[in-house]
Amino acid sequence: IGLKITEGQRKDEVALIAFVRRKIDPRYLTSEEIVPSEVDGVPTDVVPVNPVALQPVRPAHPGSSIGHYDVGAGTFGLVTRDKTTNEECILSNNHVLANVNSGVIGDPILQPGLLDGGILLDDTLASLYKSIPLKLVSIQGSREGVNVTTPEGTNLADAALALPLNSGDIDPDIIDIGRPQGLIRPTIGMDVQKSGRTTHHTTASIFATDVEIQVGYDGASGFFTNQIGISGSGFSLPGDYGSGILDMSGFACALLFAGDDDAGVTFANPLASVLTMLDQELVT
Repeated sequence: IGLKITEGQRKDEVALIAFVRRKIDPRYLTSEEIVPSEVDGVPTDVVPVNPVALQPVRPAHPGSSIGHYDVGAGTFGLVTRDKTTNEECILSNNHVLANVNSGVIGDPILQPGLLDGGILLDDTLASLYKSIPLKLVSIQGSREGVNVTTPEGTNLADAALALPLNSGDIDPDIIDIGRPQGLIRPTIGMDVQKSGRTTHHTTASIFATDVEIQVGYDGASGFFTNQIGISGSGFSLPGDYGSGILDMSGFACALLFAGDDDAGVTFANPLASVLTMLDQELVT
């Protein structure tokens, strides 16, 4: 069950969604293969899921499904280079690669992610290398509308790195976008794009910077400061988290980590801060 998507835009109509590899003209399908227009009075929607993003592909590209072996699936965001070792790394979210602080350095990272059929050993692309610890508090016992964090408990990023098992197993070219051209500072009004595991290539615009936001993590909550707000219906959905966000000229500016589906709002970490905290540089 979800909201109907028409021409890439999320509508207010609730629908029973069938995810398919690709849409086929009903004229070429049997009656058993056609998704009915409604089921028990509930309208249906057929949403194609990019097979490239979900397949085990080597080299793997940013925009594809990825995740810690004990996490459903998120998005391979960008390729970075470690300033100390000079090794190329996979950048995504802590909650995608490090299982919300539960992961241990060296844990297997699957591509595609577990939710998309990734199998331990067969589809292990990398190992957990480094993460920015999330500072979280239990939601239990807190009152709605009350900020239960302290200034010392604020977060600047939800980010982690994985190290490929083989150096040739990743490629910095982002699916449907291409290779990043460099870094750019995110600014209000900037048109941006991303390639993600769920909604694939979408565009929107930055409506706010220096955002403070409380984000939930399975019974816990984290308070984030200095974040980026992006407005655009259909820009992201769960599974897109970890995507790299770029301007329309291909310059990277942020790392997608959260969103409000109903409001059509996405939140992202400023990429420059993420790279500094992890001692990385962007591969272009």
